[in-house]
Amino acid sequence: MSVFTVYVHDASNERKSAENLKKLIYYVKNIIENKWGLTVIALTSDGSGESSKARKDVVREYPELIGPDCYAHQIALVSGKYFQHDATTPQLTYSDKARSLNISKASTYSHLLELKLPLEALVDNENEEMDPNNCCIMIGNWAAKQKGQAMMDIIEDSLFWHSLARIKKHLEPLAHASCIMQDAHAHLNQVPLIFGTLMCEYVKMAEMDGDNDGLIQAIIDSIEKRWGKCNQEAFILAILLHPSLKTTPFAQNLPQLVPASPWHFLQ
Repeated sequence: MSVFTVYVHDASNERKSAENLKKLIYYVKNIIENKWGLTVIALTSDGSGESSKARKDVVREYPELIGPDCYAHQIALVSGKYFQHDATTPQLTYSDKARSLNISKASTYSHLLELKLPLEALVDNENEEMDPNNCCIMIGNWAAKQKGQAMMDIIEDSLFWHSLARIKKHLEPLAHASCIMQDAHAHLNQVPLIFGTLMCEYVKMAEMDGDNDGLIQAIIDSIEKRWGKCNQEAFILAILLHPSLKTTPFAQNLPQLVPASPWHFLQ
């Protein structure tokens, strides 16, 4: 399977409304069907208000279309819920400090943890340096030195590194899931499998490590919310019709999975 760009439109000076987006969707659908001679079977977008409304309106007009959310974006919303959790714990206090160090992706947490010892050695040398001219952190004007001191205080704080390692562990499954969802060749059947895998991982993580501050539960609740609002029938059917999967991923004691039951999804 190959991915092609059908049409690129510059909407910089246009109102970002559902109506304008619908016009573009119809335009591209016309190109695909009338110029390329292909059949449009699915339409996706992120879950934001105007984009979601335009997609749902089009799917309502053409009910034969499958209209899932962008699940890379849904995974990002799950990680956002993690940081929005309102528990007043050192975990979140220090995650804010971590983001002040320009941490924007889960992989950056790993890279920063790899630099823990070199950064601590750098701070030790700075504290022992008697000649201000040889300093490499506490340099510049008063504001720059204040910022440097704040960074040194964070680097010397063992609780910061402990919290950072914990955040990394919590976010790694979501980061892996996001990489799969962002792939140009991601398939419908992968979405429920990934959601199921995430649920298993986080339930196991909560049981093994404890979850006194409710952060893991916030992730679990958000995953359940994303799955609860999606077009579950389309995803389940994508698994059932997959020649290598069929009913294998499902619990075999569910009464809904007797041989005749799945066919109501096709109606």
